[in-house]
Amino acid sequence: MVAFNPLVFPTLLAAGALYAAGYRLAEERPALRNRLLAASAVLCLPGLFFLLYYLHLVREPAWYVEFRSLPGVETASALWGLPFGLLAREKPFAGTWQKLRLSLLLVFVPFAKPVLLPLGGAVFNDAWEDGVCLQSTMATCGPCSLATVLTSLGLPATERDVARAAFSAMTGTESWYLLRTARRRGLKARVRASAALSDVSAPAILGVRLGGGAGHFIVLLGAERGRRVLGDPLAGRLLLTDAEFAKAYDFTGWAMEFSRPGDTISR
Repeated sequence: MVAFNPLVFPTLLAAGALYAAGYRLAEERPALRNRLLAASAVLCLPGLFFLLYYLHLVREPAWYVEFRSLPGVETASALWGLPFGLLAREKPFAGTWQKLRLSLLLVFVPFAKPVLLPLGGAVFNDAWEDGVCLQSTMATCGPCSLATVLTSLGLPATERDVARAAFSAMTGTESWYLLRTARRRGLKARVRASAALSDVSAPAILGVRLGGGAGHFIVLLGAERGRRVLGDPLAGRLLLTDAEFAKAYDFTGWAMEFSRPGDTISR
């Protein structure tokens, strides 16, 4: 399966057009050039946040996940083309074509993972166990978790469908694409970055770490006989006490809570 964000193409084209416009304006209207350079410091903030995240220089707070989940927000990286075009005639660090290539590289950053590291020939088994979607690859715990949530709320989904919609790659699935996919399927959702497990409303996707520190997504489905009902894409349906949960998983505090349209996410 090869599924990457199709917005990469118009975004790169827009960046090229902005580069060309900046290049021309720098020669014909130098006074306007300086004002546009100042404005670019603000216009390129989204692209800068994208870059800092992928360089692991910023964390993943709830507001950032919400921001990245906005439909089409990744196209804001096209704005890198303008300042590089305005500076194309300057020669402090690179020539005109080098600046164009660098600007397009920065534009490509938020689209890179599923293009460079696609799931490729992954075979999706569509395996379920007691209402829990089981992952077919080591990189699709996120799509399986969301498929479990959607199905539990009466919106049938499969691992393959969610993986395609959320642009999964060999490195996993970015949480904002899961959030965007959930909302497009009709769910209400919110993200919490530092929640206590006792305060998380089911159903919810939980960010946990396994032995060795590997990141993983599981689903909190509810409670039954004093135990938490969990859906682990690696293990199926589980009933665990809090002590058993703490032994099996290291909960990071990250949670994505869901409800049907018209319902309210409690707490």
